[in-house]
Amino acid sequence: MDEESSFEERNSTEQRQELGRGTILFHMESEVERKIKEDLKSTTDTDPRAPKSRFELQTNNEPMPRPGQHQFGDIASTYMPVDVATIKKQIVGHIEHTLGKALDRVRKEEVYMGVVLSVRDRLLECLNDSRKNCEKKKVLYCITKENIEYVSLKKTLLNIGLESQYFDSLKEMGYELEDMYAQDTYADDKRNHAMEELTTFNCPVRYYGLMYSHSSKLSATLSVPRSPPWSIKNPDSPILVKFGGKTVNAQDKLEWKAGEVVEAISYNAAISGYNTFHANEIKKFKAYSLSSTKCTFKPKKLTKKQYKSSGDTKEKEYKLRQDYLLAAATVAEIVGSHDMSELLNEVGVHLADPSGALVMIELFRILFDEHSMKYEQAFEIIKKIFTYKYTGSEDNYYEVPVLERVLPRHLEIIYLLNHNFLELVKSKYPHDVIRKLSWIEESDPKRVRLENICYTLARLFLIHMCKDKHLLRDFEPYFNYKEKTMEICFGEPHRKWIIEVNAKLANILTHYIGDDKWKKDFAALRGFEAFTNDEALAKDWTAMKLHNKKRLATFLMSRMNVIIPNEAMLNVILCSFNPGERVIMAGLYLLHQYSIFKTERREIAPRVVIFGAVSPIQSESEKDTLSFLQQLADLINNEIEMKGMLTVLVIADCDSKFLEKIIPAADLSDCLLYTSPSPRDLSTSRMPSSACKKKKKKKKK
Repeated sequence: MDEESSFEERNSTEQRQELGRGTILFHMESEVERKIKEDLKSTTDTDPRAPKSRFELQTNNEPMPRPGQHQFGDIASTYMPVDVATIKKQIVGHIEHTLGKALDRVRKEEVYMGVVLSVRDRLLECLNDSRKNCEKKKVLYCITKENIEYVSLKKTLLNIGLESQYFDSLKEMGYELEDMYAQDTYADDKRNHAMEELTTFNCPVRYYGLMYSHSSKLSATLSVPRSPPWSIKNPDSPILVKFGGKTVNAQDKLEWKAGEVVEAISYNAAISGYNTFHANEIKKFKAYSLSSTKCTFKPKKLTKKQYKSSGDTKEKEYKLRQDYLLAAATVAEIVGSHDMSELLNEVGVHLADPSGALVMIELFRILFDEHSMKYEQAFEIIKKIFTYKYTGSEDNYYEVPVLERVLPRHLEIIYLLNHNFLELVKSKYPHDVIRKLSWIEESDPKRVRLENICYTLARLFLIHMCKDKHLLRDFEPYFNYKEKTMEICFGEPHRKWIIEVNAKLANILTHYIGDDKWKKDFAALRGFEAFTNDEALAKDWTAMKLHNKKRLATFLMSRMNVIIPNEAMLNVILCSFNPGERVIMAGLYLLHQYSIFKTERREIAPRVVIFGAVSPIQSESEKDTLSFLQQLADLINNEIEMKGMLTVLVIADCDSKFLEKIIPAADLSDCLLYTSPSPRDLSTSRMPSSACKKKKKKKKK
């Protein structure tokens, strides 16, 4: 009992810490997170030629020197100028020379492409310099099988401080920057928030994923290659990925003779940080067939879509091949970029999916088979450089017959490592517990448990209470909880919900604090506490709220044909429409207020209440909740006596466009922007809410 209670107590404590710091509008940095940033920090800060403030140089229109030396000397010794004339030439040049379009009939879509390509040129300058500056420095590789979206045009322009210049350039060309934002199909990926923060602090990070096939409307109308405009195809450095075959003895060591080979070609893109010349990289791999090799499957199907283990035998095989394509290509990049003797000092690898277990097995195979490293040394490297974040995914196994057919050598390594692991722990556990810990599930057919591999070999990110807490508790004595686990939350940068969507609030903060250091260091906002009772601040704050409410009213009028009063108090409830959430209680309380007004004629302050569903409405219970709220809204809004006093809006699909207008205007908020204890959902939280903590306490009871 003590063992179980201590485990749950630790995790519940981490939960409360996570909710206190990780439910983001305001993001506070943990000590572990700060230490990682310091360990990963590149030489960009200390390079005498690298400017400390990008915005300062751009504001003064000074030449922006590039760090380091190269064979072209002064030809490329500075970054591209940021004046309006240069930006216009870049945009028009890409429209004519890159897209090959005549300039007498240019559409908005083509102007958008020209804008993105001109911004991409500036990011590539920074990325190439950052690669050179980060040589021999520790690099964090983040690997995920899920589709990684590129950063939106708006956020990129804000990060590099060129939004006003591009606004003026497009204005002189007869276009609006807002129209370019409307053309932008790339939503901000929650995985990019952590990468953006690390880039802001000049930490070298590389994201790896797969380039899934897609049919973009923009690409179809432009007759251009289907690769996104932010990325560059890199066909000169293909990676050969092997499948099938068998294991043979060659010169007193085992060697894998593959039966099929495909080609993995990368698409590279740069991601910017805030107010820095440092840039990091996103690499996506796409599978292509080799003319010299015949395959029993279609290589292009490996990156057609994301496959699941729950399908038929053919889909399970494609899933395994897809996972190994990413694992083999990423490990080849790591091995090709670092000396094997320096892996512990130069490499850290974070796995975001259970399928990342193949990355560890593949690296062990490279070290053990191809580099003839001793078993103990290779095993020690694997245990120290990998981290894994529990995802709660049910897609976490491979069937042994499929694995034996597709990756025979990897199955042998899994058996070897699993045998040694069980030999180590069999004296500590009874037989039934060892069966749970084993990497092999004795079912029909046998299955390889990917999460067990990750629990055993990688350090864990325990951000919340895992649903497999009992299984994880069994692992605890083996891996030493305190040394093997770490709790980190990067979340969503505060800049997203202040600078990007609430510029007037950003101006107020900068004015009263006296500088803009808070834009990078959130702790600097403590200087704002001194103005708590300042009358001038109260007036500025009221004016800011009124501006945001007018903007919201205009937006709602255009999207929903709804009129709301500007002076009313705005109360927003943003959550899933699951009956277990507080949305039902909020609806009943609103009904109670309405009944009091009707029966007692008690005056209430004019108020607008907005219910917004932040997740798709799918289940019957969620549809019932939506129906209840819509009937409540109809009841109140159709009451003549309530006109101007109480208005209720129900938004069934509250997307990011709604959130960016609603949240800055809100006076009262009850926001539960996650619907499960998954860290993927935790990272999407936008606002702090006491309801979150209350919910967790209730769950603990």
